[in-house]
Amino acid sequence: MKTLRGAAALRNLREQPLWRLLAATKAPVIIAVLQSLFTGTDKALPSSVLHERLSRDIDSLRSTGEDLPQTPQAYVSEWLNQGWLTRRFPIGAPEEEYELSAEALTSVRFVAGLLTPRTTATESRLSVVMHQLSRLAEETNTNPEARLAALRAERERIDKAIADVERGGAKILTPDRAIESAREVIALAQELAADFRSVRDEFERLNRGLRQSLMENEGSRGDVLERLFAGVDLIGESDAGRTFNAFGVC
Repeated sequence: MKTLRGAAALRNLREQPLWRLLAATKAPVIIAVLQSLFTGTDKALPSSVLHERLSRDIDSLRSTGEDLPQTPQAYVSEWLNQGWLTRRFPIGAPEEEYELSAEALTSVRFVAGLLTPRTTATESRLSVVMHQLSRLAEETNTNPEARLAALRAERERIDKAIADVERGGAKILTPDRAIESAREVIALAQELAADFRSVRDEFERLNRGLRQSLMENEGSRGDVLERLFAGVDLIGESDAGRTFNAFGVC
């Protein structure tokens, strides 16, 4: 039964944009192009810039023998339909903008990780794991005495650190460890970007559904308002809404 459920879940996942991109016939070319266009300093591109840069990339690939028969506009339309790009109209912008969908961003980062695999467990990653395990143990411990003991130990550690700084004995990371920690922060920030993009996309999906539902409503104005407030509650209670609210609390 467990195997059947797992196969069903994976079969469903195979139909999602993330897997479709990885399994596409032209996946190496498509992923390379998307990575070149969107994973540098430009996370979103105006329509004119996207088509210009894509046209340049397609010409370069064709010169090496790649079979890319469609126009840049056709590829952009196809990637939108596949769920690999998203399109929006920023307020005040003269034209629409495009960016990677959350699924495509995950695919691109996954492939990039395969190209440059992590060969060792860095000290900073181990520190993060140990810290999270310690925090989990503390926050799930129902014994008041144990929690107080942990808090007192933390207070002693902070007091000692303060005393060390006052005596001029503050510890400074070595350049190698500082670079290592910075890389871990950057990697985490990149993963968070995909997470937040997923939350934003879910908000937009809920918002579109709510607007469509309100427009199709033929009831009174009071009914419309009631459904509007119900929709606001629905967004707030969704996975995306709870994620956003939890982040605000932190």
